[in-house]
Amino acid sequence: MTDKSDLPPKKYQETLFWEGFAYCYGRGKPQSYETAVEYFTKAALIGHAEAATQMGFMALNGYGVEKSDKDAYDWFMMAAAKEEPVALYQLGVMYENGVYVEKDLDRAIKYYLHSSDRNNADAKVALARLGK
Repeated sequence: MTDKSDLPPKKYQETLFWEGFAYCYGRGKPQSYETAVEYFTKAALIGHAEAATQMGFMALNGYGVEKSDKDAYDWFMMAAAKEEPVALYQLGVMYENGVYVEKDLDRAIKYYLHSSDRNNADAKVALARLGK
């Protein structure tokens, strides 16, 4: 992670997130996962929940960083602490499938419900699939 003394003021979190997004998906910038990770990490560390979720995906898939289920979990937890719906859903997926954590369907459902309460369509599908 980035040294916290290198972090910009919190007011730049949205700008950093969108710069990371542009590099991640090649939108107006040359596509570069490594550069996206730099921006997402800084944005997440100064409080941007969606950036933390993006970092979870980057770690989960090994995009721009070494693949790490543990790091993905940690990033998703950081975002979930701010009630970010996609991160809540992803934690449900991790608990349902036993990715990094011990498989725990009750916990998965808890995360799916929390995400669904925030209008995440994927969480609603997961709950329906599980008969909840």
